[in-house]
Amino acid sequence: MLSTISSSGIYTQLRQTREQLAAPIPDVDTLLRLLCLPLDLLGLLDTSLQRYGSSTQAPPQVRMVILVKWIPSLQSTILEHILVDWKDALVQEGCLEATIAQYFVPRTASSPEHALAALSAYDVLLNAISRHGTSKEYRIFPETTLQFILDTLCRLSEQYSVDSLQRGVFEGGLDEDTQDLLWNDCVKNIVGAPTKIANYCGERGQRVPDPLLPVNYFGALSRGTEALLHRVSTMTRPQKEMTLQIESLSLLLQKLLRVGLFPAECRSQPYAFFSSNFQTMEDRLLVPADSVTGASASSYSFIWQRVLGALTAMDAQQVLRSCLSCLTVPSSLSSSLSVRQAIKKAAFLLYRIFGKLSRQAESDRDRWESVIGMTVSSTRSDWNIGIARVIVCWASGLMNSNTVDLESIEALARAVLQIWSDPVFIKHSTRSKHQYMTVMLLLAITYLPPQSDELVSLSRNLSFLQSITAYMEHPDPSIRRLGLLAAEVLSTATAVEGKTLSFGAEMWEGEGEGKEFCRELRNLIKERDGDGDLVFEEAQSTLVEESATPEVISTSHESTSSIHQSSWNESYDSDDDSLAGYESPQDYSRSPSPTKEELEEIEKDPTLNNPKKKKVPVPVYLTDLGKLLHDSKEAEKVQVALSSAVALITRKKNYGTELDENAVDLTHATIGLQDDFSLPDFEQNRQEMLIALVACCPRKAAPTIIEQFFNHQYSVAQRSAMLTALARGARQLAALETPASQQAAFPSKQLPPAKHAKLIAMEDQTPIQKTIEGITRLVIDKQASTAESHVPAIARERHLRIHKTSRPVTDVHTPIARASSTTFKDVAAEFFIMPFVNRFWLYLRDEQTREQRTAYAANRYRGAGTGMVLSPLMLGQILATLGVLMDAARFSPAYLAILAPEVLELAVTVGSRALTTAAQSDSQNKQRADVVAYSAQVALIIIDTSAELDGGRTLAMEHARALFAVGDWARTLFENEEKGIRLDGAGSVGGSNLERVAASLVLKVHDLLDKWRGSMISGM
Repeated sequence: MLSTISSSGIYTQLRQTREQLAAPIPDVDTLLRLLCLPLDLLGLLDTSLQRYGSSTQAPPQVRMVILVKWIPSLQSTILEHILVDWKDALVQEGCLEATIAQYFVPRTASSPEHALAALSAYDVLLNAISRHGTSKEYRIFPETTLQFILDTLCRLSEQYSVDSLQRGVFEGGLDEDTQDLLWNDCVKNIVGAPTKIANYCGERGQRVPDPLLPVNYFGALSRGTEALLHRVSTMTRPQKEMTLQIESLSLLLQKLLRVGLFPAECRSQPYAFFSSNFQTMEDRLLVPADSVTGASASSYSFIWQRVLGALTAMDAQQVLRSCLSCLTVPSSLSSSLSVRQAIKKAAFLLYRIFGKLSRQAESDRDRWESVIGMTVSSTRSDWNIGIARVIVCWASGLMNSNTVDLESIEALARAVLQIWSDPVFIKHSTRSKHQYMTVMLLLAITYLPPQSDELVSLSRNLSFLQSITAYMEHPDPSIRRLGLLAAEVLSTATAVEGKTLSFGAEMWEGEGEGKEFCRELRNLIKERDGDGDLVFEEAQSTLVEESATPEVISTSHESTSSIHQSSWNESYDSDDDSLAGYESPQDYSRSPSPTKEELEEIEKDPTLNNPKKKKVPVPVYLTDLGKLLHDSKEAEKVQVALSSAVALITRKKNYGTELDENAVDLTHATIGLQDDFSLPDFEQNRQEMLIALVACCPRKAAPTIIEQFFNHQYSVAQRSAMLTALARGARQLAALETPASQQAAFPSKQLPPAKHAKLIAMEDQTPIQKTIEGITRLVIDKQASTAESHVPAIARERHLRIHKTSRPVTDVHTPIARASSTTFKDVAAEFFIMPFVNRFWLYLRDEQTREQRTAYAANRYRGAGTGMVLSPLMLGQILATLGVLMDAARFSPAYLAILAPEVLELAVTVGSRALTTAAQSDSQNKQRADVVAYSAQVALIIIDTSAELDGGRTLAMEHARALFAVGDWARTLFENEEKGIRLDGAGSVGGSNLERVAASLVLKVHDLLDKWRGSMISGM
């Protein structure tokens, strides 16, 4: 039962709804109730969601207020709050189209005033795109929201033409001021949409969707504008309303002019207005006045003339120029009946669109001046002879009357004669220009009565008489004959008692030198183009409305669903006949089998396997994600949290402050997670979540991970996950590719994906160790290539030698195209490397102090025990992580002055001495080979980067002692390797290339010392 309440009560409900939509929402049902209330008030609520609607019925006036004042703010709220958090949930419920889509693209079968929602959607979406960006003071939308904006703009351009939008503005009962404001915004948005979208996509390196490309978008906009003009011509409204309609159409044409839809040569632009609509306009206008559609054609012509009359003279001239360039008329002097009919038909079309070409009425003077100035007086225009014939026929007035407009024809002839007889024109114009002006002059003369006062006045014109002499002296015989021909024709037309001027038959007979053209022109002016019958052909194309009908839309949805169904049918094994079932009858009562999507959802959410258990909702806010992680006693909650965490965190990146407020708590919860339930892909999901936190919120997550890493309560797996998150998150922030060492050399020879992933996870090396080895290999290979290029013998040998590498290596510094507000160079020193180094030294000091205090106790403390931070296993990973971080931070402003010396000191210290007393007594002062190797790799990366940035100057001049220490230590390592002295674990994966790294490090330090030794000595 519908009830009616006051408008203030409805507005209060809408205000509360908007506030609740901007705040966190507890569940999907609450969200649906909030979204459905305004839709129900507007009559846009789908029948399947009626249970969420209200029983309130809004009056028509209130509905218009909602559409104009409330829907834009609700659209902005949905775009900024709901889409980011609830889009996936609404898609899962199957309610996205019936709720959010209805706010932006209402059903086309609804009332015309609902187009106001589409109109405001244009404004909201385009403002969101134009203000979106890292350098602009606005929220940075996640990718899902940005894609929704582009998809919605595509749907708007396809389902709501300019005709539909204009109906919504002017047929909704709004006052004139509101109509004027809305229509101005509408025209600005629909005309400027392709430019804003192209700028946005170009800045992001993204492809513009096909419906929004200028060739498609402006073509549809041109067709919609023509359909709007035709619809207005069929309306019967009071004079005041028709005036508003005319003003709205003229504003639209002005905007289309500004964006180039009326070019001077429309055939060169496929989406020009007349290129898209010329055939349709001909079908509407070229009909007999007494036919069935004659009255409609007259009304359509009247609207065109009114709209063009409301434009400025310059704009109307540009429209005419574009129209003339689209005319398909013969550009020859043919005097055949078909050509004369085509000329008269083109003139009649111009008359229908622009009105009479006459000087008689004051209202026609502007049009006359524009046409004459463009086709006669302008020296820039290059029209063909066919256009000259059309203009003369148009000026004669014989398309709509049986008498010639002598005043206009005489004025045209005088205007042409003024240019034709000008000495500058005669001397400098081209032959084609001379032919064009001569044809127009002689055709105009044929419409004047013989021996009339007008002709006599023209023949006695002083400029004309002087020009004949100039033509006779012209060096080009073709142009010379054109002047003589005009003199003969005008003399014949004004002859008295048979006395005419003649230059002899031999002047016109024969071939070449323009004789053929003169004979054809003389034959053409024997009759007039305007005297022929106006023959109308039957329209070749059926005129259809531009807006799609509901049947067409439903058909497109059915075809889309059939495509999805066919792709699912092709996915099963057709060779297995045992899997083919039978078709069930329509009234079969058994529930259908689960679809592929439902099975995948069950895999993601284990609670769906047990219908008695309440389904764990997918977290929408980061606070919900934190609650699921903290409640780690239930396996289902942990799995749902881990499986949805990465997408949720990525979606919240750079969007508001929600991620910054929850990043620390989420980092603590993720680090402390234990796989108590043997969940599938637990380690991988936890790792990806930590990486996402570091990459999306580095200023909060990275310091938290570094602080927690040096606490004692974590296992080796947890600490390895922390280090991996720091390294991979840093490389994502630095926009670096994944090294090739992590890619399969022969993917076609892999095991099944699950088995392959399981075996890859069992490798001895961690991803960090693979990455640093790939970086080191690049440094060594680059150094070898540089050295070999300076030795001719080695260079020749290198060309002859087959160089075999065990693993393909690509450039690990190749940037990935990305748009982010935070890069690693901005946060490397303050939030990653220096906190890590400082924490390490503090931890080392505390551990050595504890060991010294218990050195003589019965149960002494061992700081390098298994799984502890100072154990060889963890030290190797710490050094590998620092190496990856230093490689990614090469463009940091603090790299040379702060980061390089600090990390170099740490690497040499860890690689050259035992850090704990327990380690000294247990291994007889022998270091692990993998720890030493990673220390050498870190030193090599730092020195190589310093050499690339400033040639090693900062390191050599300000930290010479550290550089000498690195050189001595590297030389000792290389000499021990040459002597066969092996460290513990020399055959391990990490320590296998120690000799090669040490040799490269010795050479690097030697090069820097040789380069800067003189400056170092002078500075001492």
